[in-house]
Amino acid sequence: MSNRQIKTDNSRLNIKIKMRLDKTNDGDIVLDCFHGKGVIWDIIKKHKNIEVYGIEKEKNKGRIALYGECEKVIPSLDLSCYNIIDCDAWGIPYKAIKAVLKNHTLKKGTVIFYTFIQAGMGIINKELLQYTGVKKL
Repeated sequence: MSNRQIKTDNSRLNIKIKMRLDKTNDGDIVLDCFHGKGVIWDIIKKHKNIEVYGIEKEKNKGRIALYGECEKVIPSLDLSCYNIIDCDAWGIPYKAIKAVLKNHTLKKGTVIFYTFIQAGMGIINKELLQYTGVKKL
């Protein structure tokens, strides 16, 4: 079976849920930048009284999603109403995180979840390396 066939939308689901449960409070408003079908936050909502708004580039995937690429949508959003911003994507969501951090409406204290998945000897995003100060080898 190839790697492509065994890739799942939510690898390490239990760990992702525990991390979010630990940092989520009743009344929080969440922006899920790679919403998909909303699996993770649907589980969290069984334990916490929260609102979740998602961004998803594929239509008809999520129930409450804004459609488009999150790194293009985020600059036009007012992020000040969100307590949590979730950037859990396949690979490294560098462009999404950069868009969140550059958005002038992001409020201090907002919890940001992100996942960096580096597979095997894959290439790390060069922009990410430059942004963090890693010089060309």
